Amino acid sequence: MSTITYGSGTDPMKSAIRYAVLILVGLILGLPLGIRLGHRTFDRGNEMFSEVLALSEYETLAGIQYKESDFPHAKLALQDLIKFMDEMETNNKPELQRSTELDRGIAYMRLAFLEEKAGNASESATYIHKAQAVLSKRDGSEQSEEHLREQVTRYDRTPTYKLPGIFLLSRKM
Repeated sequence: MSTITYGSGTDPMKSAIRYAVLILVGLILGLPLGIRLGHRTFDRGNEMFSEVLALSEYETLAGIQYKESDFPHAKLALQDLIKFMDEMETNNKPELQRSTELDRGIAYMRLAFLEEKAGNASESATYIHKAQAVLSKRDGSEQSEEHLREQVTRYDRTPTYKLPGIFLLSRKM
């Protein structure tokens, strides 16, 4: 009786089992790692997206109250918006910091305008200085009061209630 040999002298069944075991080990090791990496990447994007949406809606509400409400409600809405931005910043959201600084500067200028209309010159000046400090921190440039007044007045003439920093960021997402 003669035996049939296959090329390298190895049993094809053993090779198939070896490949099946290697594939199974690869799946056992790779699947949990891939799921974990995917969740971490996906969850981080979702978290940022939900924060951008929350801030965007908060800015819209504050913008409506600023443009359409009386002095106390408009002032309170802008102050609450700034508090919300500060809380987001303390919760370590550096991705949003540059955009929120622009919007925070506009909110401070809006507060300055409100105080000016109410006849509170010293409080108006305080808010203008805060706006200048925030915007200087953002990009390192000094903004004159006249320039800030012009920019915010021009922006307030637009039909949107959202502030530009988060509005532009939300459009990119």
